[in-house]
Amino acid sequence: MRTGKPVDEILSDIGEHRPALAILGAQGVGNSDTYRIGATAFRITQMAECSVLVVPMPRTPLPL
Repeated sequence: MRTGKPVDEILSDIGEHRPALAILGAQGVGNSDTYRIGATAFRITQMAECSVLVVPMPRTPLPL
């Protein structure tokens, strides 16, 4: 587990492990229907030194 700002920690992890692809969830902590991608995921797509796949959340929760 890491502590710190999510963007900084994710970018640090990407820099450390050098993946070809990072996969992130689209929805952040906020619950805004205005934006299709959370601020953290957006910043990672702009700053990561690898390809980034942003996966949307389903419209309705999936059963467990």
